[in-house]
Amino acid sequence: MIPEVSSEEFEQGRQAWPVLFRSCLILMDRLDRQLQASVGLQLAWFEVLSQLSSKPQGMMPMKQLAESVCLTKSGASRLIDRMVDAKLVERHACQTDGRVIYACVTPQGRLAHERARSVANQGVDEHFARHLSATEAKVMSEALMRVLVAAGCAQRWS
Repeated sequence: MIPEVSSEEFEQGRQAWPVLFRSCLILMDRLDRQLQASVGLQLAWFEVLSQLSSKPQGMMPMKQLAESVCLTKSGASRLIDRMVDAKLVERHACQTDGRVIYACVTPQGRLAHERARSVANQGVDEHFARHLSATEAKVMSEALMRVLVAAGCAQRWS
C-alpha cells in the first residue's frame, strides 16, 4: 500500500529523482574507473564476482545472477561470456534440471575479487559514505528500500 503524501512531499520526491539518478551515474563511473585503473576489473564484473563470492559454493543460477546485478538474461549472458573468456567464471549445467545453467566463480575470479574489494570499499567511502552522516545514511537506506519493495525487488538486496 502506498502511503498518502501531500503535493509538497510529492514534488520533493520528484526533485530528488534527478539528484539520485545523476549521483548514481557519476559514482558508478568513478568507481568503475578506479577499479579498472587499480586492478583492471570493470565495476559490472566486480559486482558479478561479489554476488558469486557471497554464495557458499560460489555459484548462482544465471537467471538469479542477472536479477541480482540488474541485467536482462541476455545482457548477463553476454557479460558472463566475457568473464568466461577472462577465466574469472565458468558455466555449469544443473545436473537435475537441464534448463538451469549456473555461473561459478573460478579461483582466478576469487583472487580478482579479493584484490578489487579494497579498491571498491575505498571508492565507496571516498565518493559516497564520507559525505553522509549516520542518520542520513539510515534515512536514505530506509527510503530507497521502500522504493525497492514497491518495485518488488527488495528481497534481492536485503
